Amino acid sequence: MLEQFHFLEPLWLLALLPLMLVFWAPLAAWETSRKIRAPEDETDYQTYSQAFGWKLAPFVPIAFIILGTTSAILLAIQMQLSWIFPAIVAATVVRPFSSTHRQLTAPSIVPVCPQPY
Repeated sequence: MLEQFHFLEPLWLLALLPLMLVFWAPLAAWETSRKIRAPEDETDYQTYSQAFGWKLAPFVPIAFIILGTTSAILLAIQMQLSWIFPAIVAATVVRPFSSTHRQLTAPSIVPVCPQPY
């Protein structure tokens, strides 16, 4: 009966892990980053900055970004893509890292909201 499901072997599923992480990790990074607040801006709403402290909380989304970036580079290597794709993926990490550095050095109490034009 189980012979027809040979594609569910653990090693085959392990090969799909980078593909799943490429799509999941950026969403997890966004979800965790929106629940980080400056100490003066905290309310009763449970945030990651309350749970981990405002100096450690920015590293949670950074960990997800590193996970997603590593997964994308692994997929590019598996698919034998040009070195240009991993270089572009690695370059996109600069912005979140700089935002994390800014949050740690000068936390802002101004909420980030889209402004109407």
